[in-house]
Amino acid sequence: SAIREIQRMGIPCVNFFCDHVREFRKLPDEFGAFNNNWVPEYKAVKLYTDAGYPFINLPMPMWVEPKYRVLREEANRQITFIGSKDMQRILLLERLAKQEPAIPLAIYGAGWNDSDNGAQPSEIPPDYTLKKKIKFNKDFIRNQGIAPFIRKIKYRKMTFGTPALLNAKTHCSPTFETYNELIAGSMISLGINRYESFHYPIYKPNSYSRLRDIEAPMLGACYLTEYTEGLEELYDLDNEIMAYLDAEDLYMKIKQLQADPAKRKSLKMHGQKKALGKHNIPSSLNIILQRVIH
Repeated sequence: SAIREIQRMGIPCVNFFCDHVREFRKLPDEFGAFNNNWVPEYKAVKLYTDAGYPFINLPMPMWVEPKYRVLREEANRQITFIGSKDMQRILLLERLAKQEPAIPLAIYGAGWNDSDNGAQPSEIPPDYTLKKKIKFNKDFIRNQGIAPFIRKIKYRKMTFGTPALLNAKTHCSPTFETYNELIAGSMISLGINRYESFHYPIYKPNSYSRLRDIEAPMLGACYLTEYTEGLEELYDLDNEIMAYLDAEDLYMKIKQLQADPAKRKSLKMHGQKKALGKHNIPSSLNIILQRVIH
């Protein structure tokens, strides 16, 4: 009703939402109230097409301070990943770390080097009765389906602490300044687009392009990210950024880039130019304005 009142005054309303692919099997009815929907995930386009809601597929909104919009020289020889620990990242990076000869992998983020070598289990509230548990599980099945529920029961019994192979490569979350320096100054910055979900088998995860796919090139990274549908709509792959299919392909691409400093510099330059020139927020807002006005 609030949206309708605003629209009645002649002001169009645009909804931005990310994580469609992770959160929804069917779009909420509320999304149909908007004049348009800013949809960053290419894989979410089908959801809007099926629902019949107005939408426009544009990059994730990312703003980088002008002082970071410079092309920096390599400051270290690391293959750097920054992100919190989760099951899918553990599985991928462990397979990468097993490849020989070893690469200088460095992992930063929350949870990776916990003293107990794993995430702490969440505490069960004292008022979480059997009745509430049954209701929670019934709601989960109704909203998510029976197959995700079975996987939820199965995977809950699995433990995913940081493997010993990765322990020596992990670091705490970097400060803001260090974060920018690592992404821009590392020999190679990694992106991982797969994610945890009970809707997919653990060893066949789904993926979608994340904010890092815009941010890292904007900062001038030599960027190597996980391929997902629609990535070629954002970049000229192999010329602006590079993409890998699995751990083995990731290792091969890393070795190629390690041996080719000219290629690394070219990726940094062309990736930054594309991200800052085409995937910036003003460009997206101008496209949206033209769409809702006309």
